[in-house]
Amino acid sequence: MDEKKKHMKLMDRLQEEGKQYYSDEYLISAHQHCSTNEFEVLASDICVCLYCGYSFSPKAKKNELTLMKVREHEERTVLCLMCSIDSVIGDASGFPILDKFFIARFTRYWWNGYSRIDYGEEIEKIKWIGVEVE
Repeated sequence: MDEKKKHMKLMDRLQEEGKQYYSDEYLISAHQHCSTNEFEVLASDICVCLYCGYSFSPKAKKNELTLMKVREHEERTVLCLMCSIDSVIGDASGFPILDKFFIARFTRYWWNGYSRIDYGEEIEKIKWIGVEVE
């Protein structure tokens, strides 16, 4: 069995076992911390992108953070420094962001098996290119 299939089987097992610890409602609550989370992320010691798996110290990377404002009167959302997805949660949220069962459940619930974590892919920096449209 190749490495990707082994990893997917492991994720299947972790996700299934994680159901006893983390309900769908718990995952929905955790997902709310992926947006309008600037202050919570900055108050955290460690953050994790629950799409690609990149973890970082927001205090060490404060000047590198990419922030997105969705609505005028809300705080900004921190995007992942590597993949630019709005799936970053910090430990100040109170969620177990480093727990393997939580990670497996969250990624399967929100990404339906289509995340870099699920596929076991290496974390890599996304390079944005400019596109001109006439």
